Amino acid sequence: MSGLLITVTSAGYRALVNRPNTGTNAVTVTHIGLSAATFTANEDLTALPGEFLRLTSFGGVAVAKDTLHLSIRDDGPSQYAYRAFGLYLSDGTLFAVYSQPDVILDKSAAASMLLTADVRFQKIDATTLVFGDTYWLNPPATETVQGVLEIADRAEAIAGTDHTRALTPAGGKAIMDARLGEGAPSTFIKSLLNTASALLLRGALGLGNAAVRNEGAGNNLDSDKLDGEHGAFYRDFRNLNNLPPDFNPSTHKHLWGDLSNVPDTAMRWPFWEEVQNRPKTMTPDPHVHAAADITSGVLALDRIPALPMPRVTGLESVLAGKASTGGGDMTGQWRFMRNNPAPDGSAYNTGNIELRTHDASFPRIGFHRSGADAIALTYEGGATVSLWTNSGSRHLLWHGGNFDPNGKANINGDSVGSMRLIGGGAAYYVRDRDSGRDWAMYAHADRIAFFNGGGDIVSITSNGAIIANGGFDDGSSVRLKCDLQPLPYGLADIERIVTRVGRYRDFYNGDGRLRLFVLAEQLRGVIPEAVNDDGIIIDGDSYGTVQYSQLIPPLIVGEQQLAENARRDRAQVAQVRADLDALADEFRSFVSEMRASREAA
Repeated sequence: MSGLLITVTSAGYRALVNRPNTGTNAVTVTHIGLSAATFTANEDLTALPGEFLRLTSFGGVAVAKDTLHLSIRDDGPSQYAYRAFGLYLSDGTLFAVYSQPDVILDKSAAASMLLTADVRFQKIDATTLVFGDTYWLNPPATETVQGVLEIADRAEAIAGTDHTRALTPAGGKAIMDARLGEGAPSTFIKSLLNTASALLLRGALGLGNAAVRNEGAGNNLDSDKLDGEHGAFYRDFRNLNNLPPDFNPSTHKHLWGDLSNVPDTAMRWPFWEEVQNRPKTMTPDPHVHAAADITSGVLALDRIPALPMPRVTGLESVLAGKASTGGGDMTGQWRFMRNNPAPDGSAYNTGNIELRTHDASFPRIGFHRSGADAIALTYEGGATVSLWTNSGSRHLLWHGGNFDPNGKANINGDSVGSMRLIGGGAAYYVRDRDSGRDWAMYAHADRIAFFNGGGDIVSITSNGAIIANGGFDDGSSVRLKCDLQPLPYGLADIERIVTRVGRYRDFYNGDGRLRLFVLAEQLRGVIPEAVNDDGIIIDGDSYGTVQYSQLIPPLIVGEQQLAENARRDRAQVAQVRADLDALADEFRSFVSEMRASREAA
């Protein structure tokens, strides 16, 4: 295994930071925990989920800034398989965790467990880790760490790009042959390499004095010139080509002390007289004044505050002589005066038009003019209402002339708008035209119930509880579903769910009852499918809800994983018992042999 990406916990990061918060501490790793659980490694973990074994027989060494070579060994008789491990510090802090879906290693009872892996850290320096009493270690060798080393083959030696493999003498010869040829250097080249001075080298090569080095300016040799010019020519700025027309300075800063002739106003806020382009007038921003500050002027009508009636002079006495629009007793005789001219130009009768009632034996409310009823509403028998005129004619108020049956809903079924049924405890029935079944809704003192002829099927209590006698069914047929996949959640995720006991806030449910809660915001980070972020909306604010039916499948998977762990534990216990029985048989046999030897002696 190589390159396992391990997650450092928040507690691990805190252990690395020194007390003044100016650097890091070297921390000591003393234990390693093993777990069979698969979980999402995150920085909030404080314990390894599902840990079943903690070992001290391991070693570790930093082989690079971001890489730790880790070795784990267990020679015990336990049988297990693990998918995750965690590093613990000397004070018990969970420093880092690693987890994967597949089994890392499966150990039988008769075998020893041996694991070596290179672990990579993303955010910390692996060299800050110190290991306690390391049991054994077999790291890969690097330029600074002793360890296991691979030998480079001929091609790798000639390429010369690999810094993790070792070079043998055969590899060194391959390098020399590739660069100088087979058998190189020759005897002649070796003699040249052994020359002690330039004079002897020129003699060995058969060169005369013309080959003596004499370069440099002023020695009349063109071989040391560039395009016929010595170096001094190119050091002159005027001899350079393609010069830019100007040199724009890059963005930079200067201290105040580096500047000269700095005006005073650059070092302080200017006085009002020093400000240029000042406005001639300044309109004030909108602001408020206390009422006592206003001593003159006329307020706009929309600025006059609302005053209670006693504060308005004379208003109560004037209103006391007026009739209330909300009803009440009016005493005396009320007259409606008409003195307008008639259409033909003559004057109407100037007598009074009165609104009055007759005696109780013949209840009538009418408009009376000149001693006779002009028009009156008469209540006969306390029920029938008729309209009388001064001609003596009588008209019932409700009859075919002013009541159109075509404007009413048909009892056999029509589309109607909003309808409110008001009754005194009676049931309101709706009949299904196809089945003939009557459905009823009625109210008790403590609930509203829906009735189907055989009993209540759904009740809503006064405190908001819903009771369904038939239970709550979710569509669960495989024919209703698609895109079915294995469930990604299990026991490790269930262990992360946070539960609480408490009460609802009064603006949502004011009954004050203690309830058991799963928190939607926390559950969203564990099993997001079980959370509806907009489940409840109050005054425009959304509140998350939990669909508890969505938690049942993870609970089933977690129970199945617990059952599998229990079966494995039972198998291990059975193996231990069998081993103990075998040891007991061997011990009894040994005792028998010892007794026989003693008796023979």
